[in-house]
Amino acid sequence: MEAARTSWGATGVLFAAVGLVIASGFFRPPEVAADARGEVPAASAVLLAVAPRSDPAEAGRRALRDRLSRNPRDEEAATALAERCIMQARKTRDPRWLGQAQAALGPFWSDADPSAEVLLSRATIRQSLHAFPEALTDLDRATRLRADPQIELTRATVLAILGRFEEACEACTKVSARLPVVGAGCTAQIEAATGSARPAVSRLDAVLAGAGAATEEIPWLLSLRAEAHLRLGDRGAARSDLLRALAGDPQDAYSRILLQDTHIDEANEQSLAAAIALTIGHENDDAVMLRGAIAAKRAHHPQADVFARELREKQQAARDRGDTVHRREEALFALHVDGDAVKALPLAEANFGVQKEPADVRLLLEAAIAAHEPLRGKPAADFARKTKLEDPVIAALLPQVPQ
Repeated sequence: MEAARTSWGATGVLFAAVGLVIASGFFRPPEVAADARGEVPAASAVLLAVAPRSDPAEAGRRALRDRLSRNPRDEEAATALAERCIMQARKTRDPRWLGQAQAALGPFWSDADPSAEVLLSRATIRQSLHAFPEALTDLDRATRLRADPQIELTRATVLAILGRFEEACEACTKVSARLPVVGAGCTAQIEAATGSARPAVSRLDAVLAGAGAATEEIPWLLSLRAEAHLRLGDRGAARSDLLRALAGDPQDAYSRILLQDTHIDEANEQSLAAAIALTIGHENDDAVMLRGAIAAKRAHHPQADVFARELREKQQAARDRGDTVHRREEALFALHVDGDAVKALPLAEANFGVQKEPADVRLLLEAAIAAHEPLRGKPAADFARKTKLEDPVIAALLPQVPQ
C-alpha cells in the first residue's frame, strides 16, 4: 500500500513507490523538511530565492539543469535535481518525471562506488519501478556509508512492502532516535499491518495530540491513523481522518485514493457517488480514475464507460512499452470493472510475488475466490495468518481459502 532526509535540499523524499502503486495499505512517508537534520546544500536556498514567483519549483529545476549542463559530474546538483523530479512524480503521478530523475543521475548511475546520496536517489527510483531487491541493496550499501534517518525510513518502506516486518521495525526504531514523530508514524504503519492496529491508533493519537508534529506531517499522520482504523473496521473514523488530511493537503493522492476505497467498500448509493465525486478534477491520476471507474460501474453511472475506455487505452499503452509496474491496477480493473476474474487472477498472483501489502493480500484472495480457484489464494492467506493481519474484509475471505 508513497520521509527524513539526506543532504539533498528542502523538499523531502518519498517513502514508497512515488505514488505509482497507491492503494489501501500502501506504505508511504511524510515530506520531512531538510532542517530536521540541518543539512541543506548551500546552493539550494539561492536557487529557490531567485526563482520566478510564478513557478519556483520549475525555476529551481531549471537552475539545477543549467549547473549540470556546465558540469555533468556536479553530484550535488544531480542529486538535488533527481529529488525534485521524484517529488514532481509524486505530485503529478506522471512517471516521466522518474525518467528525468534517472537522467539527472546518469553520470553516477553505474558508478562502482557511488556516494550515499546517489545510492538513496537510485534506490528511490528503483523502488518506484518495483525493483525492490535492487533498491534494498542500494539502501543497505548506503547505511554502511552513513547513519541517516532518510535511508532507514526508505529501508523500512521497502522491507514492509516485501513483508519483512521485523527488519522494517528495526529501521523505524533507528528513525525514531533522530526524528521521533516520523519514527512513531513509521512504527505505527508496521503495527497496523501486523495485528496491532489498536496500539497503532493509540500511538498516532498521542502524536497528533502533542505539539511535536510539523504542519506538513499532519495529513500523513492522519492517513496512517485512517488505515489503522480501517484495519479495525471503523470506516467512520477512517473517513473523518481522511477528510481532515485532504483539507490539509488537497493534492494528497494517497488520502484521496484511500477515501475512495473506503466509500467503495461501503457500497451504498451515497458512498459510491462520493467516490465518483473524488475523481472529478483528478482524472489524470490513473489510480484515482480506476476507483472512479469501479464506483461508476457499481452505481450504473453514465461516466462508467468513459472512465473504463480511457483506462483501457492507458493500460494498452503501458503493455506496449513493456511496463509491468501496474499489475495491481490491471488486476483491479480486470476484476472490478471488466468482471473478468480469470484474467485478474494471474495478474494478482504476479503482483503478490513482488509486493505483499494488505491491498495485495486482499486482491489475490478476491481474485482467486471470484475465479473459483480458491487454492491459488493460499499464498496470500498464509501470509495474512502468519503476520496476524487485521482487516474485516480479509477476515471474511480467509475461510473460503483452504489452509
